[in-house]
Amino acid sequence: CSEQGEREVKQDIRIGDDVRDVLANATIEGNILRLPPDLDRKLYQRVDQALSALGGAWNRKQRGHVFAGDPRTAIDAAADSGKVAHPNQLDFFPTSDEPADRVAARLNATPAHRILEPSAGEGALVAAVLRGMPRPPLALALIEKDPGRVAVLREKFQASLFCDDFLGVSETGFYPFDKIAMNPPFHRGADDLHVMHALNFLAPGGRLVAIASSMLARRPTKPSKDLGDRLDAWGGWTIEPLPEGSFKAAGTNVATVMLTVDRPKGDA
Repeated sequence: CSEQGEREVKQDIRIGDDVRDVLANATIEGNILRLPPDLDRKLYQRVDQALSALGGAWNRKQRGHVFAGDPRTAIDAAADSGKVAHPNQLDFFPTSDEPADRVAARLNATPAHRILEPSAGEGALVAAVLRGMPRPPLALALIEKDPGRVAVLREKFQASLFCDDFLGVSETGFYPFDKIAMNPPFHRGADDLHVMHALNFLAPGGRLVAIASSMLARRPTKPSKDLGDRLDAWGGWTIEPLPEGSFKAAGTNVATVMLTVDRPKGDA
């Protein structure tokens, strides 16, 4: 996910001495960073912003910020220099547990389904979808263009992995998917393009659930209008706002929605 209004991609973030002290005294175990207890709320928020900029995402179950790899070098550099570089050259904002769980509940996938997560990042959505499943789904495919995140996905999931930009992947050669969960990039209306493309992968009678900008299918652009027309032609779709601050932990307060699309069973 990405943007502010259309989501802002940030550059360097400067951090104060109090945040630097907290980072210097954090506990790191493998790829999990745990903060000292009882931090002042405002201080915690600024520390959390710095950790998000460094690539860490709060994980409720782990009770810490989880990184793709060992964060010690990056944390030490931030504590020493007083600044961090925002890691969103690829427009990546990790999905936290609450919106991921909402998507999974709405998707309602079972082991009998073929499931796709395009632009999968580190697999937060598919992890939520798989939680509670008694056994693996019939098929699971993940598409992600960043090789480092593909390596993370390989460690976490038994899935067919494709290292590619989703917009460049053709549905030809894929079986149609019963369920698609996605949190596409938003920058400059990219979510309109990604959702439109994902609909080509959806099987008749299948369901797509996407986190998107509140401007999805409402922008004064041809891709946005085309998406709105296609959704209207299919009929079975809804958009509902996600709670304010759903992506605050990822460093942005952009307004987001959850789109649910059911492809008609008789649609060829």
